Amino acid sequence: MRELSGSKRPAYAAHPERFGNRRPLPPRLPTVAWINQPSQEALIQTLDETCLNLLDIFRFGVSRNTYYEWINKAELYGLSALLPKERCKPHQPNAMSSEEVAVILSEAVIRPTLGPRSLLRPQGAWR
Repeated sequence: MRELSGSKRPAYAAHPERFGNRRPLPPRLPTVAWINQPSQEALIQTLDETCLNLLDIFRFGVSRNTYYEWINKAELYGLSALLPKERCKPHQPNAMSSEEVAVILSEAVIRPTLGPRSLLRPQGAWR
């Protein structure tokens, strides 16, 4: 049984009724501690190189549900389906064109004392 330490031992000795029917236990040590947590790609490569069982996967900090989701995806689409997907380019309908930005930046370099509204007014770029 784990040894009780710190301020809980004297508190339990003085007032055991405050702890109900159970003795307090010290906190459990973490099962996984990473300095640099491996990426999903590193886990996939490890899965590919060695046949790991479920307990080995838990040591990586992967839940059982996630493990089975990954296994199903890998069986259906191959291991490449587990790699992170590239993000879509954000859609910004009100974005300025690169030409407008270049004109505004060149004007800002030429006249550094003007503020943003004054820079945008002459070009008609104020939206």
